[in-house]
Amino acid sequence: MTDTHDALRTRRAPLEYWFVRAQSDALAFLVDFIVRRRQGTAEIRLSYWVRGIGRVTHDVANVWVDLPAGVRVGTSVFDGASTSGASNEVSWDLRFAPGRWLDPGRAAAPLRIFDMRIASAPGSRVTGSVIVDGEPFAFDEATGVVSHYWGVRLPDRWTWLSLNTEALDAEALIAHTRVWRTPLRVPVGYTYLRDAGEARYVISPLTGAAWATGSADAITVSSWRPFGRGASIAATRGSASTNDLGEGITQTLVADALIDGQRVPGRMGLETRGWP
Repeated sequence: MTDTHDALRTRRAPLEYWFVRAQSDALAFLVDFIVRRRQGTAEIRLSYWVRGIGRVTHDVANVWVDLPAGVRVGTSVFDGASTSGASNEVSWDLRFAPGRWLDPGRAAAPLRIFDMRIASAPGSRVTGSVIVDGEPFAFDEATGVVSHYWGVRLPDRWTWLSLNTEALDAEALIAHTRVWRTPLRVPVGYTYLRDAGEARYVISPLTGAAWATGSADAITVSSWRPFGRGASIAATRGSASTNDLGEGITQTLVADALIDGQRVPGRMGLETRGWP
C-alpha cells in the first residue's frame, strides 16, 4: 500500500480506528478517532505524557460524519493530511506527512480471514501544535506514526511497540486473532525496522516468523526470515507512567527501547492487551 488516501479511506467497518502519534522533548501525544458502528458511537481518545506524566481522556458521541479518508466527530476532524480538535483541556492542530505505508494483512484481505486489518506509516512527520491546560507544545516535522485499522472486533491479545527518531524507525505488532470468526485463534504480526537507510520488514507468518517474549513491563519482539535479516525490538516500561485506555488496553509512550543493541531512552510506545 503506497497511497495515503487508500490507506486512510473510510471502510465503514463495524470497528474503525485512525490515529496519529508524535513526540517532542516535553510532550508525547497520541490521538485516536474510533467509530463503533454496531454500538452507534464515535470516540475521541487522547493518550499523552507531559514531561513523563501520563493522562488519558475520552469523549464519546452518538453522531459522526464519515469523510473520504477519515472522520469528523463534533468539531474534531481526522482527514488524509491533518487532524484538529479539542477534548477536555486539550486542543490540537496537526498536519502529517506519512512515511512508508505498511499493509501486513494485504495478502489475506480478500479472504477476510482475520478480525482486523491495519495500515501503518512509521517514519511520518508531524507539524503543528498541541495545547494542554493552556500550555502550548510545538511540533516541527516531529517523528511519529500515522495508522488506520478496521474490522469486526479487536484481537483478544496483542503487544505493539513503536519508536521513531530521525535515524531510526521501529514498529512491531504481535496479535492473537480469530480465524474466520471461529473460536480458533492464531498469532500473526510483523516487525519493521529502518536503520541507517536499510529497511527490514517481516510479516509473520507470510514472509517469516515474529514472536513476543517477556512480561507486560519488558517485552521483546523478535523476527526471522529465510532470506535477509530479521529484527529484535524491545521495550522496558521501568518507571514510565502508564495510561489505562479501557477495554483492557494499557499504554505508555515513554518506555525505554533496545533496538538491535541500540538503546533509546524514554521514546518507545508500548501497548498491550491481554499480555502475557
